[in-house]
Amino acid sequence: MPKRFRTKEYIAWRNMMVRCYNEGSSGYQNYGGRGIKVCLEWHTYSSFLRDMGVSPLGTQLDRKDNEAGYFKENCHWASPAQNAQNRRNNKLTAEKVKWIRAISASVRAGVTRNRVCKILAVVFGVSKNEIHQILDNKIWKE
Repeated sequence: MPKRFRTKEYIAWRNMMVRCYNEGSSGYQNYGGRGIKVCLEWHTYSSFLRDMGVSPLGTQLDRKDNEAGYFKENCHWASPAQNAQNRRNNKLTAEKVKWIRAISASVRAGVTRNRVCKILAVVFGVSKNEIHQILDNKIWKE
């Protein structure tokens, strides 16, 4: 098998094409099945690689707007954390994260951080662990 078929970029390109055009793919319903397409130019790997370049270490292919398809202006290499924040089912937005941090900072002394995280998790509909990670700046970094 030629080396280019084992690169991270080629695998990202192939997976993108499969999700959008192979009805038998497990991801098809979330991509091609809801109208997500790949621009015609990117139907060739060399054009995709020319536009996207080599993937920086620790990144994955991500669409900036999840309602739009795969094309140069809508795609970038993102960290797994950035990619996770960009999911359609994500309940949080940057504005909500600002509120979480502001509310947490304004809590009176004597209330444990764990209690604050538990309350914020219920209010914002996410896990307590996710609130901890936000407050520790591990996800949704400022």
